[in-house]
Amino acid sequence: MGLILRFVPVIFHQAGEIAAAQKARGVENRKNPVFRLAKLAFPLMRRTFERADNLVAAMEARGFTENRTDSKLALHKRDWISLIAVCLLSVLMLIL
Repeated sequence: MGLILRFVPVIFHQAGEIAAAQKARGVENRKNPVFRLAKLAFPLMRRTFERADNLVAAMEARGFTENRTDSKLALHKRDWISLIAVCLLSVLMLIL
């Protein structure tokens, strides 16, 4: 619900851009209001769905899923070895 409220102004801005582009092409001079509405609605829907697809891809890339539980983190032997190696390297760099 929050995403819907967040993107309502974006959708209105896109509608304004499409309307301005069509005005530049002379679409508002057509007498048929259904034609004008169709020429506004279809590009607006296409852009909105493309933006939604991009948002879904970005959220999935950042690890958002339907399951909202955090993954269990644990230290393993390799993590401790890396930590000790970094600490020893830091001490060595301070000495030199």
